[in-house]
Amino acid sequence: MKSLVRASMIFIISSIVFIGIVHGQSISDTCGSDAVTFKFKKGIYKGCIYTGQWMNCYLYGQGTMTYTNGEVYQGQWINSKREGFGILKYPDGGTYEGQWYKNYQEGQGILKWVEGNYQGQFHEGKMNGYGTCTWASGDVYYGQWKNGKPDGHGIYKLKNGDKYEGEWKKGMKHGKGIYRSFNGNTYDEEWIDGKRSEREKR
Repeated sequence: MKSLVRASMIFIISSIVFIGIVHGQSISDTCGSDAVTFKFKKGIYKGCIYTGQWMNCYLYGQGTMTYTNGEVYQGQWINSKREGFGILKYPDGGTYEGQWYKNYQEGQGILKWVEGNYQGQFHEGKMNGYGTCTWASGDVYYGQWKNGKPDGHGIYKLKNGDKYEGEWKKGMKHGKGIYRSFNGNTYDEEWIDGKRSEREKR
């Protein structure tokens, strides 16, 4: 059989079927650690383009994946999953830079978007643990997070000088907290779903 200068081959990697455009290489030549470029034909990465290293027919090492939704990931891969350090660029200009584990943002990372940025801990792709969020308005929150929202103990500082320090639940003031306004007024009270409790108001 004549050696093809440009061949379209179908591979199976970790039960993912894709098409790779390979110049004059057989399957055995390509299934190694050298950088190659593939366009996925089927599976969860259908239509995506990967350029980078792989080993034993898995995406493995450094590589760049361009997704069909416009996102671009550049970083480390293990067993065809994003794992280690990597940078994800979003179509709207936002970015995530930090640690990954089995395709999820996991560990320390920095997330930036148009309205602000977050620096801190992630778990299963969401802000979880301790972190600091700064909004374009100038407001800042630093404290505990759960499932992408302030949850636990945290401090919220407004641009105008007001500050709340206390407990949060699902992104709202909830529990014991102290609110200090820029003019010197202090409210040490109980909060429920972001509002002062009726008992405290009396």
